[in-house]
Order: sequence, then structure tokens, then C-alpha cells
Amino acid sequence: MFVVLGFLLGVPAAAQVVAPPDRVVSGQVVDSLSRRPVQRAILYFEGAGNEEFRTGNDGRFRIERVRPTDTVMVVRQIGFVPVRVPVPFSMSAIEVDVGTVRLRAVATKLDAIAVEAEQVRRYPQLDDFYRRKQLGLAGFFMTPDEIARASARKTSNLVERSAKVKTQCNDTGRWQKGAAFDCTAQNSRPVWSGAFTGDTCDQMELFVDGARSTLSVDDIPVRTIVALEVYSGPATTPTAFGAGNCGVVAIWTNGTTGIR
Repeated sequence: MFVVLGFLLGVPAAAQVVAPPDRVVSGQVVDSLSRRPVQRAILYFEGAGNEEFRTGNDGRFRIERVRPTDTVMVVRQIGFVPVRVPVPFSMSAIEVDVGTVRLRAVATKLDAIAVEAEQVRRYPQLDDFYRRKQLGLAGFFMTPDEIARASARKTSNLVERSAKVKTQCNDTGRWQKGAAFDCTAQNSRPVWSGAFTGDTCDQMELFVDGARSTLSVDDIPVRTIVALEVYSGPATTPTAFGAGNCGVVAIWTNGTTGIR
């Protein structure tokens, strides 16, 4: 259609631009040492949002409708060092086989740093999270891989993995099938609510993606959570989370929730 229109308008053939087609990218992911297929490895394209793909039981993958601009594919799995695979740009190739991608198991501190660097590259909001973790602050931290390993069904189950927190869930009175409870994060030990008041409090403040939130903990889908940090009181709470008089639970998401 574009070529015909260009002819009718008298546009020179050399000036006519035909967009390259979407492609299919295929290959296989294996363990670099054992050469065994890596099942359920995660694949995504740099700059393509949060869309992810997985390898099959044989470690193979075949991703359809890959945009011409998707030229770097990241391959990662828990316990392995991420690999960045170039996908050659082409004006004509419909299918690109990147061959065998070998993942190397995490074995050194530098390997662990490489894992963190890729997580920050994909989720820049985790930069400060890892900085606080590396400073050795007196908080509880869960990384993306640790959250994936936890296989928690609800966010309240995930939060309770910190010894600093228990969750209190109250029936909202909603009788509909599948109705949830409103769950708040409670400090496992009551702390002073403020200077000279003599009062104690146990309900912790909730932050979602750096902003104070009034949500119930379970309003945040587990599948969207990429990091978690917990501080038990004002003495340990970083200034980024305010005074933190009753403690703070900070949840970081992949940005797909659209909630605060």
C-alpha cells in the first residue's frame, strides 16, 4: 500500500522506507557447567517494559512478535549470573536463532554484584534499596530472587517473613465471594510512638515505591513486588521514610500496580 501510494505521489523509490517486520527469536538456555537445559529461565528485552518470557522444560524458547528495536535480550535465572544476548538488527530476517545461551552459576561476590546490577538496570528504583542493604543498616531486606523463592501467595505472608513484623487482618464486612481481609503490618514489639507522650504503638507505616500508603498490605499483588525492606523503629529507619516512629515496611514494585 505504501509503495503504491509513493508511486502515485511521485516519491522516488530510494526515498520509500519500508519498516522491518517483527521477528521470532529462538534458542536454548543451558547450564554452562553441566550443559543441562535450564528450565523456566526468565527472558526479556531491554527497554521493552515488564513483559517476560520463560524457557520450556528442554530449556528452549521461541518468542514471537519481537520488535526490530529489541536488540538486547537478557537471560536470567535464580542462582545464575545474568547474560545479555545481542539480537542482530535486520531489515529482512523473520526468525533469528541466537543459538545456545550458557548461564554460569553464581559462585563469587562479583557474581552476586552482577546479579544486583542487572536488577537495578531493570528496576532503577532498587538503586537506593541495594545501597541501604550494602551499608548494613539494621533492617530486614528481601531481594527479587529471595521474593521469588518465597513463593508467597499473599503479600501479608511475604511481610511476615521478617521477624520484626506480624500482620493483623480484620474482616471488612464484605460478604462477597472471595472478599479479602484488610491487613496491616504490626510491629512484633510495641515501640514508643513519640517523645514525652508515654504512649506506644504497634502499627507500622507502609511505603509503596517510596511513597507513604494507606493501602491494606494485601492490596498489593505479590506478583508485582520486586523488593521489601523493614525497619522496627525510629532508631533504625532511614530518613527517606520519615520518622518511622512505629516502624516501616517499604515495598517496591515493578510499577505495574498503578497504586499508592
